[in-house]
Amino acid sequence: MIETMKPTPATHALAEPKTPGRAAKRRIVTRGASIGALLLVGALGGGAVVAMTRPCVETAPLAPVAITSLAFSDGPVTIRGRVVEIFGHDAIVTDGTGRTMVDLGPRGDRGDLVSVGVEPLFQGRFDHGVLHATFLQTSPGHVIALAPPPPSPGTPEPQGAPGLH
Repeated sequence: MIETMKPTPATHALAEPKTPGRAAKRRIVTRGASIGALLLVGALGGGAVVAMTRPCVETAPLAPVAITSLAFSDGPVTIRGRVVEIFGHDAIVTDGTGRTMVDLGPRGDRGDLVSVGVEPLFQGRFDHGVLHATFLQTSPGHVIALAPPPPSPGTPEPQGAPGLH
């Protein structure tokens, strides 16, 4: 006599896929919403921390140095001098000890940052005889953040960047 196998609960479960019930679907949706809320809170909190720890424009000033000492600087410097000439986005500045060229970056092309005869504070990095300004203080409490200057002509192109050859 041959016995036929009756489906047991274990073999029956393999034959028919089990679909989640309403309660299981609700748990999945709730978990997904909880994870999304946690990610949102983390992103907002991280953004707030970055904003609070980033130096603001007003905290950047350094004590002005004489233009003649710029050749010996290796970090950010500040100079105060009278603008005697303007060429595009560059200004020639003198302070009684010497003269230097100040690169005001792309914003300087508009011609509304400085004018001949004014004595603002310029802060930036001195490199190859030019002060590349990153901040400009035209009056007490009025600080303008300037864009970084474009790369110098001798700077190599990044790998993979298209260029004229």
